[in-house]
Amino acid sequence: MEDQTRAQIATLRGEIDKIDANWLQLLLKRADCIQQIGALKRHSGKPVRDTERELSQIHQIKKACDDAGRPELLPYVLLVQRVIVEGSVRLQGNSDAVIHGVKYCMFCEWTTSGVTEPPLNWPTCIRCHMPLIITAR
Repeated sequence: MEDQTRAQIATLRGEIDKIDANWLQLLLKRADCIQQIGALKRHSGKPVRDTERELSQIHQIKKACDDAGRPELLPYVLLVQRVIVEGSVRLQGNSDAVIHGVKYCMFCEWTTSGVTEPPLNWPTCIRCHMPLIITAR
């Protein structure tokens, strides 16, 4: 590889490192807010999951990808969003919302539906090992 190419890659990776550091700080702040929301929901008896909000966020993400002229990124952005939402549910302190129900793999479309005795904390797909999402209770 040419020296110029190496230098360009190093520069771009430096930019990525800065973006990742900012992203991590935002996720940490988000986690603090999530834990506070979880406490408020527990205190008021509200369920952890808000499927209406989750659908609204998906529509916002689709619109943002379309508006940016990058609709091809939608599946990847939705994957990150799904992992964040599932983590949010866990951070709110209601593991039942994640442990029970039908789980679905966005990658290979495998589902826990019909599985007689899945392990309780089944976080990843048994086929492709990607995070599972909960689709029903």
